[in-house]
Amino acid sequence: MRRVWRAVRVAVLSVLVGAAINVAVAWSCAAWAPVTRSTAPNDSRHGEWPEAMPGPDGRLGHWYTYHGFGWVEWVPPAGAACLEGRFKHWVGQGTPAIRKAGIPFLSLRSDVNVVRSADGQALSRWDLPWDEILRRGSKTSSLPSFLLAKPGRRLPLVPIWPGFLFNTLFYALVVASGALMIGPRPLTPGSAPRRR
Repeated sequence: MRRVWRAVRVAVLSVLVGAAINVAVAWSCAAWAPVTRSTAPNDSRHGEWPEAMPGPDGRLGHWYTYHGFGWVEWVPPAGAACLEGRFKHWVGQGTPAIRKAGIPFLSLRSDVNVVRSADGQALSRWDLPWDEILRRGSKTSSLPSFLLAKPGRRLPLVPIWPGFLFNTLFYALVVASGALMIGPRPLTPGSAPRRR
């Protein structure tokens, strides 16, 4: 019976530790992974409006895309410059900005959308509704400066359930394997501790 309870304890603790490792790994990727590849939205050489391209979750649009180890970000342009009614080039970056992070699968996401007050002003920080604050995640600029986190990023808080569950179970198996390998050994005949 002791073995069963120990196995249950190890399994539960491994899942909890696996979930914590999953979040820590995703946040590490979001905060420190350098950009290894980026793409700009389609541009037009002849003044026609550029073709849309697939972005996050298969959405068609115009996206700046940034990739790093265990991290990806999609940001649409804020607008377009036109000359005599013809497309010239993209201007700035806008919303929704969507970020995903995690290893081996993307497991957490951050969505930043503009939320306006009744008088049309864009809300920020603690003026936002709680669900928007949670969807956005924490800014890396709010971390202590000695951590040297990349600026302009977010620590995602919203689970991407398939990736979150798989990553958690993956890390839980690693933790459980380690716990079982270094855990107490069963007593063999003749190795019982002596009583005084």
